[in-house]
Amino acid sequence: VLVFTVCNEFSDRVAVARLGGRAFLSKPVAPVQVLEAVRDVWKRTRHLDAKILAVDDDPILLKILERTLQPWGVRLTTVSDPRQFWQTLETTAPDLLMLDVEMPHFDGIELCQVVRNDRTWNGLPILFLTSHQDAETIHRIYQAGADDYICKPVTPPELLTRVFNRLERSRLLRSLSEIDQLTGVINRPQSTKQLNQYLHLSQRYNQPLSLAVLDLDHFKQVNNEYGHAIGDRVLQRLGQILRQNFRSEDVIARWGGQQFVIGMYGMNKEDGVRRLNEVLQIVRQEFFPVARHAPLRVTFSAGVAQYLENGTDLQSLYRAADTALIEAKAAGRNRIFSAN
Repeated sequence: VLVFTVCNEFSDRVAVARLGGRAFLSKPVAPVQVLEAVRDVWKRTRHLDAKILAVDDDPILLKILERTLQPWGVRLTTVSDPRQFWQTLETTAPDLLMLDVEMPHFDGIELCQVVRNDRTWNGLPILFLTSHQDAETIHRIYQAGADDYICKPVTPPELLTRVFNRLERSRLLRSLSEIDQLTGVINRPQSTKQLNQYLHLSQRYNQPLSLAVLDLDHFKQVNNEYGHAIGDRVLQRLGQILRQNFRSEDVIARWGGQQFVIGMYGMNKEDGVRRLNEVLQIVRQEFFPVARHAPLRVTFSAGVAQYLENGTDLQSLYRAADTALIEAKAAGRNRIFSAN
């Protein structure tokens, strides 16, 4: 429910919240404000596209979590043996971690401390499940670094509310610190972190990892001739196309200016080149209306390198892919080259 009203007292806002209103707009309201409010409410109420890892030695509880969360679009991974926790954490890369307090071998508080001590995972939201409600246990949970807790027996409404709220807050913080606000893809620091995680997995499990460096062709000329507003529209649209046409697990990042970096775990560079050629074909068909000019069309060039074959760390892989990008531009742009 969205509420439009000429009333703007605090008591009016409280009344709307009590009745379940999701947005409060004071009249007069511009159409763009209405659209933004609808978009924000829709984002909060749509199915979750999130990965959750739940660690609990109670199989009945894990089944309850599956029945409650999966209908909402959650990709839930469950672990009943805490000894399998770290390997599962690295392979699933969850958006939220749920831990039981009491488990054999390692308890949830110990697992929480291990996560908080690791630079890769110390920002992961952690939600505890516990049958203990005494002050000492709750204190230990928060002292270990937990974000929230739910008392057992778990009820679906409370579970969904706390999971939704925790994921929403995490995404808000992430969007402020990790997302490039113009293009909607992640920024360089966050992508470096994720790419190094994938490199670690590639080393451990002997899996391929392809790294692409992509650069818009003649982008400086676009800015000079049509203005930075048009250039920003081109970057925004390219970011949208990349997000729509790569896998959700792929790392898509803007590293500055018109340069993007894409990491594709489990994909060799031949498949990476094919994927990029498909995306390039989509970009070629795009056009951007420009006042007093013919519609603007753009292309990009890219170079693709593969872990081990072209480099053993992120720096060497980037150099190899960037060299291939330079060769693609020298050959006439508007094409994809793989590293030699």
